[in-house]
Amino acid sequence: MPRSTSVSIVPPTAEVSAESLARSVRALADPLRLRLLNALAAGELCVCDLVQLLRVPQPTISRHLNTLRSHGLVAPRRVGRFAYYRLAGAPPPAAGRLSAANSKASENRRSSGRPWARKAGRAAATMAGGPLM
Repeated sequence: MPRSTSVSIVPPTAEVSAESLARSVRALADPLRLRLLNALAAGELCVCDLVQLLRVPQPTISRHLNTLRSHGLVAPRRVGRFAYYRLAGAPPPAAGRLSAANSKASENRRSSGRPWARKAGRAAATMAGGPLM
């Protein structure tokens, strides 16, 4: 009796997922990248802060952050010449404060007919961290 051989064919989507997972695992395989992710777990940090914290040259930090960004693990935010990074999926640091300040400013404008109330609302938003990029 001939033996039946069964060949399992991996669906293309599973193969792509496995490839994607392998690339992500390679991105996490570097000790410095793990240290960067650990530092960013505390919150958003500027590249200059990461240089001082990890005692690694800025070009090295930037290269590793770029790798993490390309894999969707960190999200950048630029303010002038400075780049701030946070873990991907984490809300921007000023989002909560800005929302609260805007709500309070809206209440103030509605409750008073004073023309300067609109300017006060903008000032409160600026104090809360400014508009998000």
